[in-house]
Amino acid sequence: MLPNYRRLHKQQEPPIQITFTSNISVNSVDAMAQLCLCGLGVATPPDYLVEEALKRGELVELLPEWRVETMPVYACWPDNVSDSSLTRQLVDHLVVAGSLENAE
Repeated sequence: MLPNYRRLHKQQEPPIQITFTSNISVNSVDAMAQLCLCGLGVATPPDYLVEEALKRGELVELLPEWRVETMPVYACWPDNVSDSSLTRQLVDHLVVAGSLENAE
C-alpha cells in the first residue's frame, strides 16, 4: 500500500529519495515488521512496532541519523455523525497532536 520509494530526511541535509523494487508485497505494517523480523529484508515500520525488537538486538536500525518522511492520515465518515461523537473527538485529537509534532 506504500509507494515504492521513501523520502529520507536528516538534520541540515537536503532530503533524498530512495526508489526500490520489492519482491514481497503486504497490505499491513504489522506484516511488514514481521517479515523484517524473519530476516526477509529491509523495512520502514513505525517505531512502536519494532522498538522492543531493536532493544533485544533482533533488528538493527540501518540509518539512525535519517528519518523517513511522515505519512498523512485520513479519516472519512458519513455526514450524519455528530460533532460530539467519539470518532470526531479522536480526529480532533489527532489533528492537534499532528500540528504539535510538525511545529517542533
